[in-house]
Amino acid sequence: TESAAYSSPPLSVRLKALEVMTRHGSRQVVDDLCGLPLDGLRQRQVQRAEEHAAERARQQQQAETRRKRNLESAALHALGDEAATWLAASYEGVSGALLEWASASDENAVQAQGWLRRAEAIRERRREADRQADACRTKLGAAAERAFESPERAALFLNSAHPVLGGRRLADCCEGEHALPRLLALLPKRRS
Repeated sequence: TESAAYSSPPLSVRLKALEVMTRHGSRQVVDDLCGLPLDGLRQRQVQRAEEHAAERARQQQQAETRRKRNLESAALHALGDEAATWLAASYEGVSGALLEWASASDENAVQAQGWLRRAEAIRERRREADRQADACRTKLGAAAERAFESPERAALFLNSAHPVLGGRRLADCCEGEHALPRLLALLPKRRS
């Protein structure tokens, strides 16, 4: 009974495996040739399997490269000079840099594109806030120069701590048009 446990499968099963290996397009390779002179066929199957694996690896590499290029291009378009930093960042649940993770599969690439859209929206809101702050500083600076009649004195006033602002500088409180009236009220009134 012990020898029965170690015996090979029945001849019909072994021949069926050989038959599957000989079918056109089959990638199955069997080692048991049942004593038949099929070494050439087996070798061709091994070669086909290796060629198929190499072609599949090449296609996967091409797909990975394509996903990587697409994300890099989209990030550069959406984030400009911040793209490289964003692509090198890591997200929760992502192992390694975002670009490498996203290039590994189509699903990862789609998720990264969603994160990119959110990063672009955040960047645009930040840039708009910066534009508004710059416009506020420009208007406040012009008003300060008129009030002090000296660019140097105006700059000194704008860059000094102000008690009404909790020790903050007027120049640092320019958050947009909404802040401008309060800041203009802190300028000295010109004497007629």
